[in-house]
Amino acid sequence: MGAASKSVPFKTQTGIRQVNRDQILAAMEEFDVKFRSSEVDSGTLYAVLENGKPYPPKRILELATGVPRNQFHGGKPSNDVFVALGFLITESDAGGIGQTPDQIAQEQARLKEPVPAVNRLVEDLFAKTWVRLDDDSAELPDSQYPGVYVLAYPDERLLQHAVRDDLTGEPVKEEDIFYVGVSHAGVRKRLRQFADGLEDGGHHSGAKRFFQIVANRTPYSALATRKPFFVASVSVPCTAIKEGRSALDLKKMGVVAQLEWYVLARVKEKTQTEPWLNKR
Repeated sequence: MGAASKSVPFKTQTGIRQVNRDQILAAMEEFDVKFRSSEVDSGTLYAVLENGKPYPPKRILELATGVPRNQFHGGKPSNDVFVALGFLITESDAGGIGQTPDQIAQEQARLKEPVPAVNRLVEDLFAKTWVRLDDDSAELPDSQYPGVYVLAYPDERLLQHAVRDDLTGEPVKEEDIFYVGVSHAGVRKRLRQFADGLEDGGHHSGAKRFFQIVANRTPYSALATRKPFFVASVSVPCTAIKEGRSALDLKKMGVVAQLEWYVLARVKEKTQTEPWLNKR
């Protein structure tokens, strides 16, 4: 059976449905003609790519089958349909449903770049400057992708050396690093979890330790002695989700994991200790 006529099943709350590639392509054409201009920001976490253009997976399945999206069973079963039919799934931040075709093509080319050397990534990170976590972290370059991030918390009592309260624009220095973190789902997402954890002690192990030890279980927003957090990061453009990642993507994610240890090692070489929040 050819790819065009192949049908695959997917579960809905009303039972098992079948869909084939021709139906998906027709739904994509309908989306382009009728809905793309009004549904640019679909809010989806993933995008399915075809001819250099991204589409929201559940919306396309809805158009292809007539089954409302609220009757689907989560994102992964929907994504699996597209993968089984030969489509590429990526994260919507990377796929860029709101991007121009040229921007999408440029981003797809970046995803195919060779695996970077870990030592180069370390140097890239320490060439960064600090930005405030609460104001500017959304502007961190490539933070939708897997990467390593470092946090500074300018509290002399914890760092045991003099430090300015406002590190904005200051170069990243080993002695100012309060925490080294890694995310294979995307740095931006992990930083949001850290910020949420500062408020309730959940979501992120480092934030939980800060909440318990430094804040004495007081939400960060209510902590009278709080200092601002600062952040810097370096990311590796790749596809992290299981349904769409290639061997090249897996190698890049391996370098990201390696990078975390290299950054920790650099901090320890310079300061003779690991970052305060990592070792607690």
